[in-house]
Amino acid sequence: MGSPKVIIHFIPLEAFAGGPTYDVRPIYDNPQLIAPMGTTVWGHRLNLDGVVAFGNRQPCETYTQLFRNGVLEVVQGRILASQHEGRLVIPSVAFEEYIVRYLPQCFRLLETIGAGLPIVVAMTLTNTKDLWMGVDTFLRDEAGYPIDAETIILPETIVETFATPAQLILKPMFDLIWNACGFPASQNFDADGNWVTRRR
Repeated sequence: MGSPKVIIHFIPLEAFAGGPTYDVRPIYDNPQLIAPMGTTVWGHRLNLDGVVAFGNRQPCETYTQLFRNGVLEVVQGRILASQHEGRLVIPSVAFEEYIVRYLPQCFRLLETIGAGLPIVVAMTLTNTKDLWMGVDTFLRDEAGYPIDAETIILPETIVETFATPAQLILKPMFDLIWNACGFPASQNFDADGNWVTRRR
């Protein structure tokens, strides 16, 4: 079994209907647009499917793949779990912050290639069984209950504009992950639904 992973897909609805094929060369020529999530040392290349950026750490568990039909696949295998006193714990603030900050980059990439709206945003977590939620972000102390599902497939969100705030898209997804650990909602949002940075 591999490490716990976050997988996010951005799917233009036109891709389901055999939509256009996009020129991925502008992304290859401007690789910062496809820099993989949560990684500082990485490479990128053209491939059969389009263009991919990948973490250089081996084994490679982190990449972002842009397909020629406009679908974007983001995989991160390093941010979902960390070891704490013999348990795998979700570092809740860092985990959410990486994703909240990464979504706008994905939207910029899709805008650059001219991807059509609306798009579906879908998130899946794999190898999650027995993960605990880290509530104290400094000590990563766990609380609640361990996740009892091997895979968490979260409800999809349809995005009508690239100006949609990331937190509006992500809060319902994050809340369900916290629910899986026995909590009523993510503790990283204020009463108005704004993502707030707590101490790490």
